[in-house]
Amino acid sequence: MYPIPFLKKHSIVFFLIRNSYILKYPHIKVRLSGEDGNAFSILGRVTKALRNARVPLEERKKFQAEATKTDYNNVLQTVMRWVKTY
Repeated sequence: MYPIPFLKKHSIVFFLIRNSYILKYPHIKVRLSGEDGNAFSILGRVTKALRNARVPLEERKKFQAEATKTDYNNVLQTVMRWVKTY
C-alpha cells in the first residue's frame, strides 16, 4: 500500500487514469442515447464522426481494431475512451 499522503496528493490523477476518463478526442461528440444500440451502428456513427473531424485513417483503423476485439461491452468502453458521448 501507498502511504496515505501519497494517495491524497495523487488520488484524482489515479482516479482519472484508472477509470479512463481522459478522452482521446474530447472535441468529438457522438450521441448514444436514443439511437440504435447495435454495435455496428455505434461503430459506424463513431467512425463517421472521426472521419468528419479529419482524424487520420490509421487512427480510425486503431479505433476499429480496439473496439472489435471482444464483446459489446468492449465496444461501448472503447467508444467512451475515444470520444465524448451523450
